[in-house]
Amino acid sequence: REYARRLLAADYDVEAVANGEAALAAARARRPELVVSDVMMPGLDGFGLLRALRADPALRTVPVILLSARAGEEARIEGLGVGADDYLVKPFSARELLVRVGALLRSAEIRREAQKALRKTERRYRTVLGLMPAAVYTCEAPGGAITYYNEHAARLWGRAPALGDTDERFCGSLRLWRPDGTALPHAAAPMALAMREGCPFRNEEVVIERPDGTRITVLVNIDPLRDEDGKLVGAINVFHDVSERRQAEEALRESEARYRAVVESQAEMVCRFRMDGTILFVNGAYARARGTTSEALAGTNFWSFISEADRVHVRAMLERLTPEAPEARIENRFQTTEGERWTLWTNRALAFDADRRVLEAQSTGVDITERKCMEAALREADRAKDEFLATLSHELRNPLAPLRNSLHLLRRADPQRAQPIHDMMERQVNHLVRLVDDLMDMSRIARGSLELRREAVTLQAVLKNAIETSEPLISDAGHRLQVSLPAEALPLEADPVRLSQVFANLLNNAARYTPARGDIRIEARREHGEAVVEISDTGEGIEPAELPRLFEMFSQGERTSRRSQGGLGIGLAIVRRLVQMHGGSVLGRSEGLGKGSCFTVRLPLGAAAGSAAHGVLAQSAKIAPHRVLVVDDNRDAASSLGMLLGFLGADVAVAHDGTGALEAFERYRPDIVLLDIGMPGMNGYDVARAIRRRSQGERVALVALTGWGQEQDRRRAHDAGFDHHFIKPADIGALQSLLSGLTLHKLS
Repeated sequence: REYARRLLAADYDVEAVANGEAALAAARARRPELVVSDVMMPGLDGFGLLRALRADPALRTVPVILLSARAGEEARIEGLGVGADDYLVKPFSARELLVRVGALLRSAEIRREAQKALRKTERRYRTVLGLMPAAVYTCEAPGGAITYYNEHAARLWGRAPALGDTDERFCGSLRLWRPDGTALPHAAAPMALAMREGCPFRNEEVVIERPDGTRITVLVNIDPLRDEDGKLVGAINVFHDVSERRQAEEALRESEARYRAVVESQAEMVCRFRMDGTILFVNGAYARARGTTSEALAGTNFWSFISEADRVHVRAMLERLTPEAPEARIENRFQTTEGERWTLWTNRALAFDADRRVLEAQSTGVDITERKCMEAALREADRAKDEFLATLSHELRNPLAPLRNSLHLLRRADPQRAQPIHDMMERQVNHLVRLVDDLMDMSRIARGSLELRREAVTLQAVLKNAIETSEPLISDAGHRLQVSLPAEALPLEADPVRLSQVFANLLNNAARYTPARGDIRIEARREHGEAVVEISDTGEGIEPAELPRLFEMFSQGERTSRRSQGGLGIGLAIVRRLVQMHGGSVLGRSEGLGKGSCFTVRLPLGAAAGSAAHGVLAQSAKIAPHRVLVVDDNRDAASSLGMLLGFLGADVAVAHDGTGALEAFERYRPDIVLLDIGMPGMNGYDVARAIRRRSQGERVALVALTGWGQEQDRRRAHDAGFDHHFIKPADIGALQSLLSGLTLHKLS
C-alpha cells in the first residue's frame, strides 16, 4: 500500500486505507476519480468492494484497478457479473502502474465531459418533452426503473412516480384494461413487453384506471432504446389521452347505428352519395331493388343506376340545392333487377363546400311505376274515349245523312227511281244496326254476360254466311274476293251466328282499309286438329307500333283522310273475345303501311257438323194470314211494322199503349202479339201477364219486341209469359221466318 501511495502521490491526490470497509467509506465521502484495491483483504475483499461500488448509483462509474498476486483472478471477476476497469498481477513495475492509472484517469475525464454534454442535451430534450401535449416517460434496462416522466404523464396517471421506481411497481399499481373491457395484466402491457422483448408498439389502445377510479383511454407508442452495440438500454413511451375522441366516436357509432336501424326499417329506398357518384351508404330496400347487398354497393357509382335519359336532369336539380333550400323532389327512371322503374325521389343536400356547391346528398325513393302506368292508361283511355266519341259521331252521321236526303228524294222521285233509293236506305239502316249491335256486344263482353249458343256446324257454312253479310261492302269498293276452302267439311261445335260475326267483321275491315279494286283472300284449312282461317288483303297495312294493341277496345291507327271509313275501334276487340270464348285464338300481322294485312283465326275442330246455312233469309216467302196485333208506344215504329206485315200477308191491328193493347186483344182476338216492353204506364211485361190470365191468352203467341237484349232481359220476358224475344230493330228476315212457321195455335 505504501509503495503504491508513494508512486502515485507525486502526481495525484492519494488517500490510502487498510481494508475494504474503510475504502468504501472513504469513496462515499470523497467521491474519488479512481480506486486501486488489493483483492486479498480481510473483511470486505476487493471483489466485495467492487460489487458495492457498482451498486451505488453515485459510484458505479468510478474506474477500479484490482491488484492480485495470482494470475487468473480476472476471470473470477467477470464471473461475478461485475467488471474492473483494469487488473494488475503483483509484483508489477512502477511504470506499469503509472501508465494504467493515467490511462484510466484520462478516460474518466473524457467520460465526464461526455456526460456533461449528455446532461446538457438531456436537459434540452427534457424541456422539449415537458412542453409536449403528449404524455412521455422513459424506463432503463435492465430493471425498468423510470428515469423520466413529464407533467402531462403524471396528470394522466393521476399521481407521480418516484424516480428510480420501476415501471412494473408503479404502473402495476394502476389497473389496466383492454379496449374490449377485459383486464390487462402488467406483464402483457406494451411497456413491459418492450422492456422484455425489445419490440416497438404503434397506436396501441390501453385503458388506465386511475387511483380515483376514473378511466381514460390512451393511445400508446413505444420505441426501445439501444446503445451503439445494439444492446437494449431502455425504452420511451409516448401516449395520448384519446378518451374524448373515443367517446365522440362511440357516440357517432351509436348515432350511426340508430340512423341505420331507422333507415333499414323503411320500405323506401335510401342512398347517401357524393356528387362524383361514390355511394357511401344504401339501405336494404335500395340493395334489394338492385338485386345485391348494401356492402356490395358501397363505393359504386350512383349515377350509373339512373336512366341515362334522366341523368342530366337529376344532376342539374341536385346542383341547384342550396343551404337555404337543401331539399327537392324529382321523378326519374331507376335501374332495378326488374328493369327501369319510375321512382319518386326526395333529395336532400347534406354537405356544401366553401363555394356553396353540393358535396354530399341523400336520396329517398318510392316506386311509382304502377301509378305511372295507371296515369298512362288513364291518358290512353281518355284519348281513346275522345277518339271514340268523334268516331261515333262520324259513323252515326254517315248513314243518317243519306237517309235524310233519301226521304226528300222519295217525296219527289218517280217510281222508276224509287228502288235504288230503297236499297241505299236499307244498307244505311243495316249499317246503323250493326254499329248498335257491336256496342251492345262489347257491353255484354265487358260485363261477362255474353253467352254462346253452340251447335254442330261446318266452317264452310259459317264462312258462307259471313261472305254474304260483307258482300255489299266488298262489291261497292270493287274488290276482288278469292275464296279457298277445303273439299272436306270442317266440323265445329260453335255458335254459328257469333262466328259469322267474327269473320264478317274481319272481311269488313279488309274492305274498308283496302283501296278501291284491291284484293281480299280467304283461305281455310285443317291444321293439327284445328280449323285455320286466314283473311288477307292488299290494303293500307298496319304500323308495327300499333300491332301490340290491335285487339284492344277503341284501338285504332292514326286517323287520316284515307282511313275516314274506320269503325268504332271495337270490332277487333269483339272478334278476339268471341274467338277466345270458342277456345280459339286470333293473330294479326302486317309488314307495315302500304303492305296489306293478314288475320289468322284458329278454332278447335268438333266431332260433327250441321249443314244449315244460318242467316239466309226467305226474302220472297209470304207469311200465313195470321191475325197479328202490334203494340208499341212509338207510333212510327208500330205503323211501319204493321204496314210491312200487312204487305207480307198478315192481318194486322195496331195499339200504342198497354190499356189499348188489352182492349184490342179482347176485340181483335189475335193469333200473335208483337209487344214492345218499354212502354209508359203499363209496360210490356204487365200486358203479357194480363193476356196470359185471359181465357184466350193461353193460345196466343207472345213475341217481345224491345231494345233490351241482355240475357236477364230474355229470362224476365220468359217469366212474364213471352214465347220469343226480338231486339229492335228486328231482323225482318228472321221475323218473317218465325211468322211463316207459326200455326194457328200457340208457337211451340
